[in-house]
Amino acid sequence: MGRSKQTISLALIEKAQEGLKDIKDGHVSIKLKAIVSAGTYRVRDVAEIFQVSSVSIFQWAKLFNQYGVEGLKPHTKGHMRSKLTDEHKRQILKWIEKSKNNKGEQIIWTIDKLRGEIKEVFNVEIGRTPLWKHLKKMDLVLRKPRPEHYKANKSLQEAFKKNFKSSR
Repeated sequence: MGRSKQTISLALIEKAQEGLKDIKDGHVSIKLKAIVSAGTYRVRDVAEIFQVSSVSIFQWAKLFNQYGVEGLKPHTKGHMRSKLTDEHKRQILKWIEKSKNNKGEQIIWTIDKLRGEIKEVFNVEIGRTPLWKHLKKMDLVLRKPRPEHYKANKSLQEAFKKNFKSSR
């Protein structure tokens, strides 16, 4: 069973034509022209010409009928609020600057280690990318430590460094 044309009445078409005269926004004028055309032609044909679905045209007509031209303007949806509060961010900054975790243990931070610590301490689950963006806003840069061989002898390395510098 097809949709009835009750949502696109003659009065609505006249109102849309009046609204077209004052509109400077291209997206809104396209929607108004589609509403006007749907009064004369089949909605399916108008939808095909404007490359939208028939449901979109009925939705535009409904919005225009309820809110006028303002209903057809694109509205921003906003951003998700941050999961980390300012206090959380200050605490994270302290951890990173001191290279210590919440328990005071020395640590080399990675994104995954930081995520785990945030989950454990604040009970906040945060993704890698949002955390990375927070760190970037705090002017922190991810640095990778030099790799260490598992058989490396640190005392011999230190002795070599001391002798190497003094021989110059």
